[in-house]
Amino acid sequence: MTVKAILFDLSGTLVRYNDRPVEELYLEGGRQAFDYARSKGHELGAIDDLLKQVLAGLEKERKRVEATGEEVHAQRVVRSILQAVEVDLNPEDWTAFARAWYAPFAAGAEVVPGTLETLLSLLEHGARVGVLTNNWWGRDVVEWHLEALGLWECFDGVFVSCELGWRKPAPKAFELALRKLGASPEESVVVGSDPVEDVEGARAAGIRVLHFGVDVPDMGALTKRLGGLMI
Repeated sequence: MTVKAILFDLSGTLVRYNDRPVEELYLEGGRQAFDYARSKGHELGAIDDLLKQVLAGLEKERKRVEATGEEVHAQRVVRSILQAVEVDLNPEDWTAFARAWYAPFAAGAEVVPGTLETLLSLLEHGARVGVLTNNWWGRDVVEWHLEALGLWECFDGVFVSCELGWRKPAPKAFELALRKLGASPEESVVVGSDPVEDVEGARAAGIRVLHFGVDVPDMGALTKRLGGLMI
């Protein structure tokens, strides 16, 4: 069957990130976010104490869902902690708060060479192109990040695990993303770099998969391979 949709992984496939420990990034981002909230006149008390509560809350949620494949939504955890100290951010400030928290993760990110050309080529061929990423912070944050990288307009859909409710490699994450993209598993291809989250997950969902860095070594090879599948 001719391929009509391509679903990309983000980290390690389209974009490379620094290798700093995740907890270190969360602490740095949290301090930036709470500093932002404080700059808006909110009384927060000891920021380090709030950060400990957030990290403990996220870990509790992670353990609760790890056996099912469901996903944690960091914004809900943080909101509940802020509400407990009577801090209620308006929508505009909440958006800025969430982006400030995610900023250390985005810092130093580099688009994999040839990515933009590959995505544009697929769109020119009439393919539906989406990105599916495991992320606790939500689509707004991911789209903001993609826009800063110059990639956002290349996608027909941006799908984030915490809003789908399932994280890769759960087959439901792929199924829901493709449903929203308007394509069936049989007419789709997943492109990803992680052997478990992307490769095993896509196969479990009955979707063809190209293991980036293994089946195709770079974006040039990927463009040629996908071009052959779309004829």
